[in-house]
Parts: sequence; C-alpha cells; structure tokens
Amino acid sequence: MIVVNVIIGIQIAGVILMTAMLVLPSVATRQWSKKLSVVTVLAAIIGGISGAMGVLFLHLMLLYLQDL
Repeated sequence: MIVVNVIIGIQIAGVILMTAMLVLPSVATRQWSKKLSVVTVLAAIIGGISGAMGVLFLHLMLLYLQDL
C-alpha cells in the first residue's frame, strides 16, 4: 500500500515532497522518544493529523476560490 501511495504521490507532488511526507513524522517523533513502538505510534498520529490538515486546507482554498 505504501508503494502505491509513493508512486502516485511522486507523479503528483514530486520526489522532494514525497520524501518529506514519509520522513518528517518519524524525525519529529524521535525528538520525544527513542523507543521504536512509541515512535511508530506518534509518527502515525502526526502523519494522520498532517494529512487531515492538508485536506482541510485544500477544501477551504477551493471554497474561497469558488467565491471569487
């Protein structure tokens, strides 16, 4: 599943953005914990929140641009 998302994402967003999307949540959680189980759970939470915020921002921008 990750491979499919990366392949589709690279075509849409580019290599740098896809690398950042995969690496940044785990790098951010390494600041809080060194245990792998905690890092895995926190990275999933941070990645999910970041994705949800991105979708919310996209929808807000589309609503704003429709009013123009």
